[in-house]
Amino acid sequence: MKNYALCALAVLILSTAACSTAQVRTMPQEDGYVNIVAADIEKGDAEKAAADAATKYCKKLNQRAVFAKQETKYVGQMAEDTRNTVRTASKVASMVGFQSRPIGSNPSNIETAGDAGMIATSDRDYESTVRFKCQ
Repeated sequence: MKNYALCALAVLILSTAACSTAQVRTMPQEDGYVNIVAADIEKGDAEKAAADAATKYCKKLNQRAVFAKQETKYVGQMAEDTRNTVRTASKVASMVGFQSRPIGSNPSNIETAGDAGMIATSDRDYESTVRFKCQ
């Protein structure tokens, strides 16, 4: 039964890993460049969403994206180090709590605390801006 729970958790993690939570804005400029701003929960996800959106934008024009600049910044309200520490600890607490309870039972205190930490750090705190041209 414990193996079943671990498999279910692995499937859940892998299935949500492919989902993007990014909000993306595309802004063509007068000088022929295009700026894309992507906001997401994790830094790497914001950067990937911005680059992917640029590639997709140019692909619609049967061209390729030529990147001039990429910049990523943290825009959250709590200190970035604190946010990342809380987020990491919350992931661990959620997983430990989930693995330690029988299937169908109520979440443990540690799992509930982990879930609360994840909610508290789930804002789109990273903005990645790419500047590019299609060629």
